[in-house]
Order: sequence, then C-alpha cells, then structure tokens
Amino acid sequence: MRVLLITLSLLTPLQAAAVPSEPANPALQERVLRLLSGFRFGTYGRIGLSGDLRDGSQGRSLNVVSHGPRLEEPPYVELDLGYVLERSDPEALTFRVVSTLAFLEDFFHYDGRFDAKLALRNLFVEAANVLTPHLSLWVGSRMYRGDDIYLLDYWPLDNLNTVGGGAGLTLGRTRVDLHAGVNRLRDEYQYQTVEVPDPRIGTGEVVVLDRQRTIISLRAMQQLPRLLGPASMKIMLYGELHHLPSGTLHREPDYREELPSDLGWVAGMQLGVWSSSSFCNLWLRTAGGLAAYGDLAVPFGLGTDKRATDAREVVLALSGNYERGLLGLMAGGYLRYFRDADGVVDDPDDGWEYVLAVRPHLFFHHHLHGVFEASYQGRRPNGLDPDSQTHLVPGVFKFSVMPTLSWDRGSYARPQIRLVYTVSYLDQGARLSFPEQDPRRGVAVQHFLGAQVEWWYNSSYR
Repeated sequence: MRVLLITLSLLTPLQAAAVPSEPANPALQERVLRLLSGFRFGTYGRIGLSGDLRDGSQGRSLNVVSHGPRLEEPPYVELDLGYVLERSDPEALTFRVVSTLAFLEDFFHYDGRFDAKLALRNLFVEAANVLTPHLSLWVGSRMYRGDDIYLLDYWPLDNLNTVGGGAGLTLGRTRVDLHAGVNRLRDEYQYQTVEVPDPRIGTGEVVVLDRQRTIISLRAMQQLPRLLGPASMKIMLYGELHHLPSGTLHREPDYREELPSDLGWVAGMQLGVWSSSSFCNLWLRTAGGLAAYGDLAVPFGLGTDKRATDAREVVLALSGNYERGLLGLMAGGYLRYFRDADGVVDDPDDGWEYVLAVRPHLFFHHHLHGVFEASYQGRRPNGLDPDSQTHLVPGVFKFSVMPTLSWDRGSYARPQIRLVYTVSYLDQGARLSFPEQDPRRGVAVQHFLGAQVEWWYNSSYR
C-alpha cells in the first residue's frame, strides 16, 4: 500500500505536467491523496507442498490433541481490506471499516477443482473517539480474540466468533472491553427448516427451530510499564456468559423433541511480561456448561435433562519468545482437562491432554536462519478405548529441522520460505487411536518433508 501511495503521488503531478492545457490543481491532488490514504490492506497466509517419504502421499497431521504443532496445517489465506475515515485532529471521531476474506484448504493448482472454500472472517465498523478520546464502539461480524500460542495456532482464553457489537474504554494504562453477540450454527441443535405445502408455489421452507446463542464477554486489562527494569507487565481478567433458548425439534413423521434452554460461563486471567522482542504469557481458563465445548461447537455427552450444565474445562497455558544476539527461542504449550455433562466417570471423552513445543532459532545470517522444533503431546482419557477396550494413553514426539529464508532477523519476522523435515515417533496408544483403515495406524516412525511459505502484513490477528 505504501508503494502504491508513493507511485500515485508521483504519477499525479506527472500527468498534470504532460497536459499543458490543464494546469495542475494542488487542491484536487491533495484531496485524491487524502482519499487514497484511507485505504488499508493486510494479509496472513501459509501454503506449501509435502510428502511422507514412505508411499509418496501428502504429509498429514499426526496430532492426538486438540491443538498440536502447526507445521502440518493445510493452506490458509486471509485478505484484510478496509478503510479509515479520520480528520487531522487526533481526538476527532474516527471510523474504521474492516473486512477479512479467508480462503482455506486445497487450491486449484493442487486438486484441479475450479472452486474455493471461502469464509468472511470479519465485516465490522469501529468508531474511535466517540464523544471522548477514551471510548470506542463497534458493530458487525468479527473474530474477537486476544493473544495466541503461535506454535500451536491456539487462542487459549478469549476467542469468539459472533455477529454483535462492543465498546472499549481506555483510561491511561487501563482498558475495559464489553462485547455482546450471537451465533447460530447450521445444525439441528440450533436451526431446522421443514418443507410444507404452499398454495402459491407448491411447497416452501419454514423455519421451525431457531435458537441463537447469545454470548456476553467482559475483559479488563491493566498495563504496568517498566515494572521490572526494562520489562513491562500486563494483567487481564476475563469472563463470558452463554445462553441458548429452548426450542422444539421436529422429527418424522409427527414426533417432537423438546430442547431445553442452556447456559455456559468462562472465567480466566492472563499474565504477560515483555521487553523488546522477548515476552512470556501465562493463561488460566475455567469454563462450564455450553462454554466448555467452545462457541462454535455442538455439545455432546449431555446430561439426562439434555443440558450441558455439568461440563467443565480447565486450561493452563503458556507462550514465550526470547531473543538475544544470535539466539532465539520460542515456546508454547498447555495442559487441559475436559469433562462432558453425562456424569459417566469412566468416559473416554473425558480426561487430560497436554502439549509442549520449543523452537530454537540460530540467526547466523540476517536473512538465513537455522530453525529447529521439538514437541511432545499426549492424551490421558478417563475411560477405555471403545474399539480396543484397553486404556490407551497416546503420545507423539516430533523433531523438525527448518532451514529458513526470512525477510528480517527475528523469530516473528515474516515472510519466510522454509524447508521442513519432521520425524515423528508415535507410541502404541497413538497408533491405535487412528482408524483401522488408516495407513498411519501401524507405523511407529513417520516422516514429513516439505517446503512452506508463511507471511503476514498489517494483520492484527497473527
């Protein structure tokens, strides 16, 4: 965008000079440049090719936890397009229009299908300096989230997807954000249509079940600059409330199933410390009811009253990055306990999962880096595996070597082009967790070789 603006600023006077009969109009040029300066563009993306070095098939994910290391993730691209309306007065009312279009999964050059999976991840308008420089408001469809664990592509605390709105109040180093929104999954748990006779066109669709989930969230953050010498700190408290109304599910031919209303909640906190390009974040999240499953999930293992009341989730997570001289070290991991609402003690759906990944960097050249990654992940369910009728405790160890060409020095510098070789060791529990027909089931040591590129530019979500 900066290159485009510079080019246009040079092009306009040149065009004016090329037409002597029309003298340059400085006021018009300034107006055009001011108009163009409001445009915003950002992008995040990743894509690559891979093979498993065994039978020539594509390299596949070997994770046994909900959020494993991200090196085997499929292609994904986001394009952020927006516009900012602002005045010369920095305290005047400002509007920001944001739209994020996402493309995911395989692309035409790989599968030969002239189609694409699209998602509109953001479409909202935010107003800043609303009556006071301290207040901001927004309304629309939004990815509403905070800090992530980059190595796992995981947001452990605040990560919501709703159509809604919110307000932010900033007072010095203190910020409070309130959000309220709804979502409704295209699933019979929340939404159902039936075909009925229509005297005008023969038949028609009628909505008979429409249960919007309402989510309210509140977070309060306090920044403490230079609290520990050059290091600064932030403390954030966070909470959510979920509500789902009752409804009636229509079964054929005339059976009706009553779905009761349901609730959920989240309470958590984040502690962050940072200095220059180094940081460390710690999270604690507890959730119950609907919220234990996530904001875009259909609850399973419900109680006898068809509610998710007794479901629980506890997450303890960390993410960090340290850089000094020729060395960089990224780390990320979490410990998670989940229990569904059915009250069964020996339930394989309940139990613990855990993962830890570390990624050392050697900055032996400004643009050429030696990058490595080691990780271990495991799961300890409370019950027996339904297929083998044994207590499987799957675990996976991975080690990766990634020679990397980077735009700049730094663990988070992007774009990056990298070669990736990963060797994975799957214990017996991990191998048996795959279906019998899956070729990965009987192989303890598996290989992944690929070339990848990842980038982000003006993207506020990576």
